[in-house]
Amino acid sequence: MKKFQFRLQKVLEYRKKIEDEKKNELAKHISRYNQVQKMIDDAYQTKQEIIKNISTNLNDPTSMKLIQQSLLGISQTFSIGKKRLQIIQLDIDRARVDYIEARKQREVLEKLKEKALKKYKYEEKKKNEKMLEESAIRLWNKGKLREFEAT
Repeated sequence: MKKFQFRLQKVLEYRKKIEDEKKNELAKHISRYNQVQKMIDDAYQTKQEIIKNISTNLNDPTSMKLIQQSLLGISQTFSIGKKRLQIIQLDIDRARVDYIEARKQREVLEKLKEKALKKYKYEEKKKNEKMLEESAIRLWNKGKLREFEAT
């Protein structure tokens, strides 16, 4: 019995490689998104701490100026961060579409491989049944020949 060999195995392996690359690209964009989101969350926490501690520095003009500049910087961080998140979200959406398409292409070949394997097993089973049938017929004919010779 010869070994099953899928004729499009190289194409299937290539599509698996492409799918993995697309999955890694998607993960990279999601990681970037999470980093920017963390930066925004950290800035929000810093803003909350500044607002919480503002009452202790109401009498000091220098401290108030620093607080004002800090809050302005944090507002800019929010603005820039939100723009980055929008851009990265577009990248994530594109990468997700690419990954889904690559996965579909791989799955098509996987299904073809399954069908080819099923067909191969069926044909091998038929060959084995035919061989067994021929062997049985030969043995039966030998037995009949012996009976004929004995009489």
